[in-house]
Amino acid sequence: MNSRTGLLILLLGYAAPLFAQGTQRADSLYNAGEAALSRKDTNGYRVNMERAAAAMPERHPNRPFVQYNAARGNAMMGRAPEAAEWLGRMLYENIEGLMLWYSGLDPAFDRIRTSADYRDVIDRAESLTLKVTSLGGSLSLLEGAGGNVVASIGADGTLLVDAGYEPGGRAIARALAGMGAKLPRWIILTHSHEDHVGGVPALDAAATVLAHPVAIRQLQEAQEFIPGVTAPAKEFAGSIDPVAATRTLLSNGDSIEVIPLPAHSGGDLLVWFHRARVLDTGDNFLPGANPFLELGGIRDIEDYLRQVGELIARLDPATRIVPGHGAVTTLSAFRAVYEKTRDGVAFVRERKVAGIPLETIKQEAAARGLPGPWVERAFRRIN
Repeated sequence: MNSRTGLLILLLGYAAPLFAQGTQRADSLYNAGEAALSRKDTNGYRVNMERAAAAMPERHPNRPFVQYNAARGNAMMGRAPEAAEWLGRMLYENIEGLMLWYSGLDPAFDRIRTSADYRDVIDRAESLTLKVTSLGGSLSLLEGAGGNVVASIGADGTLLVDAGYEPGGRAIARALAGMGAKLPRWIILTHSHEDHVGGVPALDAAATVLAHPVAIRQLQEAQEFIPGVTAPAKEFAGSIDPVAATRTLLSNGDSIEVIPLPAHSGGDLLVWFHRARVLDTGDNFLPGANPFLELGGIRDIEDYLRQVGELIARLDPATRIVPGHGAVTTLSAFRAVYEKTRDGVAFVRERKVAGIPLETIKQEAAARGLPGPWVERAFRRIN
């Protein structure tokens, strides 16, 4: 999950009315906080971000990002206990708590960096214990490192899908040791965003890292989290193997299909464990946040929808879907999102071909439950 400012807007209207109302209020307060910061009104930034964090519904995937900004505003004012409390809430709620890792790169935290309150919460993040759930057979789901992590453990060695934030990688290593597993032989990266790749250096001394060629290029560049806070380019000890076409691995009694399908970041892979009947979609599918498939990194929307439809047709009805974030879900839930995306794109295409202006299409689409930012994305990608 990345580009969080845009995501705040994109999520409006996607859930039950009370949930959507809370999200809308949080978004309004967040924007007010951003405006205050642009005016160098630090206290206004802090107050609005605290109110936005309080308004954001529980379990909302953007809640930790708003909490981070609340912590940031307090840190800028030297309010160490309050900043640490907001960072601690991120950890306690365990949505994406290790996002607080960015505070180590963020000059806004310089005033409180040596305080006992700040050091305590950072130490707690470093000693985080992940939740481990069996997915059957050789597969386990590791939660709490950042994005969801799938581990295949067996006689052929350990295979990981994604690696969380930097401290998440160390937590993954501890979890693997607790399961009697070795460090990974393979690490498959669904895409290049920090909450999926930051933990690789703690895990990859002997690993082969598989990633989309676009993701490999992205990893060689610094990645901006928010203005003024940039994660450095990644350096991996193990070898890096680009996956530009579908590839099949045989490991731990399963046939594992690695499928390039750029959509979320432009460099995405899906990972299908055939025997276990598990599909890891990365951030191409975020069921707790977005009832549409991601379109941000798509070049050819028609080809993308065709590939997703063909993949769904190949999957066993009992297949479980592991999204980049959030709970494991069903193939029927994934199919419903695909069909809504396909139908939404068809509507936008029909109106665009008819020569209807974008703003008019957005107004018509709103009555169909199609949010404006999503319509814009679809409109730009339809030839």
